[in-house]
Amino acid sequence: MSPDANGFVKNSYALGLEPHEYFFHAMGGREGLVDTAVKTATTGYIQRRQIKAMEDMRVAYDGTVRSAHNEVVQFVYDCDSDDPCRLEKQTLAALAQGEAAHRAALCDAPPTALQQAELARFRRLLAELRASATSPLRLALDATLLLPFNVSRLIRNWDHGAGGGAVCSAARAFGLVDALLGAVRLGRLGASEGLCAALAFHLCSRRLRARGFTEASLDRLCAHVLTRAASAAATPGEMVGAIAAQSLGEPATQMTLNTFHLSGVANVGMTMGVPRLRELLDFSKKIRTPIATLRLRTPYRDNAEVARRLARSLPAVGLASAPGARRLAPGGRGPAPGARWPWPWRIIYRPTAECTALARPRPSDDRANLYHPLWRGPTGRQRRFGLRAGLAPVFQQTH
Repeated sequence: MSPDANGFVKNSYALGLEPHEYFFHAMGGREGLVDTAVKTATTGYIQRRQIKAMEDMRVAYDGTVRSAHNEVVQFVYDCDSDDPCRLEKQTLAALAQGEAAHRAALCDAPPTALQQAELARFRRLLAELRASATSPLRLALDATLLLPFNVSRLIRNWDHGAGGGAVCSAARAFGLVDALLGAVRLGRLGASEGLCAALAFHLCSRRLRARGFTEASLDRLCAHVLTRAASAAATPGEMVGAIAAQSLGEPATQMTLNTFHLSGVANVGMTMGVPRLRELLDFSKKIRTPIATLRLRTPYRDNAEVARRLARSLPAVGLASAPGARRLAPGGRGPAPGARWPWPWRIIYRPTAECTALARPRPSDDRANLYHPLWRGPTGRQRRFGLRAGLAPVFQQTH
């Protein structure tokens, strides 16, 4: 069938629509209006259920998230005990850099013993941050952080006062910053690796000396940092359950109800948008489009070429398109008079040498299953059959 017969509209209003294009254009516009109207009710019901399920969750005075029955839902709110409204997004490029860049930013040439200690402290905090922020689903750590204040801007715009005085020594600055990092860890209920890493990077002795910080000025800065960090904590009594439900429901109104307009996209057959969200929230046992994700282990998980080679080595083998002799015959004595579909059918498949070599098992896919649509029955109902890697020369399956 041609693109025009499938509803492709190639002309605009300025050029003029053909009669069949006008019909398909009106049909698509009406479908979009109906989709918008139905999506509003569907997403509204999703948000209502979420709010009803989490309406009693609040932040307690000990920093935990509890329900109306005083049951602990989360030991630390958002894992860092901070109110997201009081956090500021900022970029710390050092998180994505290596040791050479860290040494150039924190140390002189040649580096002193204190600068070597500052570098080791920052590298240790950075390793803790990467260990807590990365996972098998998030392999790399970006340079974006959510902190109670912008550390770089705070140091750049800090008012040293009119008193003046000598610049703080490197040893004294190292001691004050070390005490500040310990106080930040003790004063916060949740994770503090991001804030500590940003403070250790920006409050090094080299930067403090360049900014002209005195001992009194640095002492006031440390007190101000502790105050700002404590003020960013979530307020006890905050109804975080309703906020979380609204945070989930509002973006759902921007999602698509159907995927009819995703022509040409590689994953057009996958369930996306609101239907997929409903499957996740309802814990559906039978999802529409099951999909398996193969995750490579170390050391191959960071190698894109190995992943591409593995994907090319696992071709999609369809029984209907595979070469060889095949026939479709009814099983038994055929359907009884008045019997409803489905009735038993049997597939007899004899693959050629080419297909046998294609389906030969490999060391990494001895349990792989490839499922493809084969044919449609008399009523148009699609039947699906499985092909297991390493089949016998004759494959028979009765449905």
